[in-house]
Amino acid sequence: MQEGRRVGVTGLVANTCAFYLAFAFGLAAIAQRPARAETLTLDGASPAGTVTLSGASLPAQYNPVNVYAGVLDWTSSTGTPSVPNVWTYCIDVAAIINVNNSYSYTPESLSFSTTIVNAIQWLWDDSTFANAGQINSQPNVNAMSAEHAAMLQVALWDVIYNAGSSSVSNTALSFANPGNGLTSTDLTNALSAAHTDYQNGVSGPPVTNVPELTELLATSGQNQVIFIGTAPAPSLPLPKSCAGGLALLGLLGIGCFRGRAQILVGQ
Repeated sequence: MQEGRRVGVTGLVANTCAFYLAFAFGLAAIAQRPARAETLTLDGASPAGTVTLSGASLPAQYNPVNVYAGVLDWTSSTGTPSVPNVWTYCIDVAAIINVNNSYSYTPESLSFSTTIVNAIQWLWDDSTFANAGQINSQPNVNAMSAEHAAMLQVALWDVIYNAGSSSVSNTALSFANPGNGLTSTDLTNALSAAHTDYQNGVSGPPVTNVPELTELLATSGQNQVIFIGTAPAPSLPLPKSCAGGLALLGLLGIGCFRGRAQILVGQ
């Protein structure tokens, strides 16, 4: 979404245990209802930095565009009374969503190539981004910085659209003009981590601290990813990725990229 009114590709001590349990079960309920649409209303982007995106992956009318990069804050209005808020990162830069608008999502497994899914899991456990992946509760979101949230969002976009290129300039998606807590050094470090984690993803998934991630597939709007929690090490090795997974890079017209929207915030 564009910076401004559009978002685009950001008590607590009492009964804490009960809150976390209710929240965890609520998010799990969202993740485990693949056939049921969830209605989410976009409240804003925070914590988040800003960055200018350009490239072939963007809609023509928003190329280039200055966007928020970070955590998106949503209110759920269907099926999850114990979880009024949901937090996501954008995984789709092909469309626009607006603050205070409601969108319909269906929870699914991440629908990228095996390599990209593995790389996203590696990003979630990368110390470069501190605790920015822990978007499963309000206290966790409050504790993270705009800098680290923006870095993780940039790295996600780079892994998905550029195969972790490590460069600010790419045909599919380029990055410029970091701001609002995101510095040029942060941008360089985020892209370097994306490159490393993409290469890790080529070899396979993490074997410890495996994040439980769910894609929110947009019926209208823009695809998102939510974090449920950290899973134990898998009992069996997960399949290694194949070279064919690289064919998804930057192709908005196929697979999970078709018709998906990024959070672009317009000024």
